[in-house]
Amino acid sequence: MSKWLDRQLKGLVVYVGFGSEAMPSQEEITTIAIGLELGGGGIDFGRPLVLLTMSNDQGLNARLLNDRKIGYSIPRDEKDGSFTSNLVVESLKLVIEMKEGKIYRDKAKELKPASKKV
Repeated sequence: MSKWLDRQLKGLVVYVGFGSEAMPSQEEITTIAIGLELGGGGIDFGRPLVLLTMSNDQGLNARLLNDRKIGYSIPRDEKDGSFTSNLVVESLKLVIEMKEGKIYRDKAKELKPASKKV
């Protein structure tokens, strides 16, 4: 895996973590994959996080990361909790490219040295 990662262009790899207990449906995985493909962006160490909570405890962690501007949660429909691939794209672009996402990029760069110590 590390050899493959080393051959990729800097900033073009996205880490998608679901946590240890989440079991996303095939539809949710497909929606995320389409959003990532359409977005063409990348996240690596020192880059902001885009969060998609899948279980109850992740919501608390995501809220903490959101509040501290370390991560940005992909918006979900308030009625049924669904999300779209377009929301994945918009969230990626916000934290990686857009002016409004600069706070997330700055915070990620600020925390990068600390993450190496853990």
